[in-house]
Amino acid sequence: MSEPGTAMPDRRSGEGERLDGRAGADAPLLEEETIRQIQDSLPAEMRAQLIDVFEEQCQRCVTDLAEAVRRGDRGEVRRVTHLLKGSSASLGASALGRACEDLERSCRSEDAAVTTSQVDELSAAAAAASEALRSQLS
Repeated sequence: MSEPGTAMPDRRSGEGERLDGRAGADAPLLEEETIRQIQDSLPAEMRAQLIDVFEEQCQRCVTDLAEAVRRGDRGEVRRVTHLLKGSSASLGASALGRACEDLERSCRSEDAAVTTSQVDELSAAAAAASEALRSQLS
């Protein structure tokens, strides 16, 4: 098991994604324990399918979020964000989960604006999660 603050090695390139629990800009993209459980319990082909489904869902959610923000539908933004947060938690995509929590929190606050830039940030977090998951699970 990796020490806190270390990176899990990328099996293809030798590089790693930060998987420790530190917050802030260096916060981990992925949860080490969840990634190990997936690696240990699913064959490579099933992991690849899981990532494909996750990426499709991310794309759908980001599109739906952008449309809901455009319409000013906070309830739909909250619903889609919550769905994506659950999916990211299942796969250990902790940074994406935090981005979803932030957007969900904005939706709950009547004073906070929900903006397209938040959707853009969530989209970037989803892309980073997909890349990291593919790197660690392929």
